[in-house]
Amino acid sequence: MAPRVRLQAARPGLLLGLALAAAGCPGPAGSAAGVAPVASAARPLVAGISLPAEGEPRPLQGEAPARREGPVRRVWRGFSYPRALARTPQGALYVLDKTGYVRCYAADGRPLFEARTPAVADGTSSALCWHPAGRILVADSHYGRVLVYDEELRLLDAWGEHGREPGRFMLLTGIAASEDGRVYVSDQGDDVARIQVFSLAGERLGGFGRWGDQPGELKRPMNLAIQGERLAVADALNHRVQLFDLEGQWLASYGGLGERLGELKYPYGVSFVGERLWVADFGNNRLQLLDAEGGCQSWFQGAGREVGGLACPWGLLAADGRLFVTDGANDRVYELDPSALPQR
Repeated sequence: MAPRVRLQAARPGLLLGLALAAAGCPGPAGSAAGVAPVASAARPLVAGISLPAEGEPRPLQGEAPARREGPVRRVWRGFSYPRALARTPQGALYVLDKTGYVRCYAADGRPLFEARTPAVADGTSSALCWHPAGRILVADSHYGRVLVYDEELRLLDAWGEHGREPGRFMLLTGIAASEDGRVYVSDQGDDVARIQVFSLAGERLGGFGRWGDQPGELKRPMNLAIQGERLAVADALNHRVQLFDLEGQWLASYGGLGERLGELKYPYGVSFVGERLWVADFGNNRLQLLDAEGGCQSWFQGAGREVGGLACPWGLLAADGRLFVTDGANDRVYELDPSALPQR
């Protein structure tokens, strides 16, 4: 089992509970209509780290972004280099940026609440995912641990520790959860490049991958995506995407360094759409939809800071016929209409 960092429980504030109730989000067990008691004081981490005030969830103000015509349907702003996305089955959207803040938006786009990861001095987190147990998992990259939140961004648990040994982490870069609740974490540093598998409680269940450029080998594995029994890995320094089954058996590789459609340059994000795969082609400042043979079927690319431009896309999420992407260097998040994008 991975070394653990246990957290004391906390309760959300009354304003947070009211915001959740208005949005139709589930409240904590035992609370009526999502309204919770007044928050307790900030609680310490057992490891001796104090949770700062900004680590407690607090309501966000504002309105949903207006819907637009064309490929870009909505734009969320106010981030500092957003990196990663997660979404619940009910449509709540979570955005992680480089300041360590996680912000939650209702299915209609309205801002709900935010919280910051416990520590940021050594660097900030780079990935998050939704877990079928109703949890939001954050890969706390530079602190060698996984942070476990509830959907209201109350920190419940943390596990992990720095190290090369199995069950420890060098630098966490991606995280995804399977339908049966297994947690897949990409980890890299020095000559380490691997995927490790854990239970939600932090028990190591297995792992696979090693540094290299052969099929099944990895160089800086970044974000992960799972659909059914398939796992996609953005293999950034190999400029490709690799597919594995959930036991770690290599299935296929797509991409290769280049600027033509179907080629990749530092892919960072991946998301399944049936048998196809959306890829955040970070180094080429574009998105590509790859088919089962690795051919590009659709794409999104634009220059500049005006809406429609795209610079350093990192996080990517396809859901319910929509495509969400972090436009990192432009400090915003897009909701795109894939049917309005170029097709091949």
